Amino acid sequence: MTGSIYLACKVEEEETIKLRDIINVCYRDLHPDLEPLEISEKYWSLRNSIVQTELFISRVLSFEFDFEHPHKFLLQYLDSLCQWIPLNIKSPNPLIETSWHMLKDLLHSDIFLRYRPQDIAISIIYLVTTCYGIQIPYNNLAKTPWWKVSF
Repeated sequence: MTGSIYLACKVEEEETIKLRDIINVCYRDLHPDLEPLEISEKYWSLRNSIVQTELFISRVLSFEFDFEHPHKFLLQYLDSLCQWIPLNIKSPNPLIETSWHMLKDLLHSDIFLRYRPQDIAISIIYLVTTCYGIQIPYNNLAKTPWWKVSF
């Protein structure tokens, strides 16, 4: 777990998070009854094993760390879509909030690894508009439905 967190911080370019901080938090989480970890032989052993785990995970992933989050697509699509929806429809229906919460809930699954981020964002918006019964203006006049435009 700690090796994965360390690698994730490196991939996401979180330069402020140091390995020592990750070790302290994970150690405290796994051993809440014990005293904080001192810099000792045990610390250096844990540190070395985390670095080795990070290298192992990197090799398993073939050093391919490019990952595109669906969050930016969701925001772009919602921005474009909300310009078409009249204000009286936008206000009572929490389209944006519900879409964002659904995307956050999906972080607990592996769906981000199985589908393109554009498809995830469109699927969430389609589900929310269907659940709330929001009709997209001029969708029935278009050659392509709004939710197929990104494909």
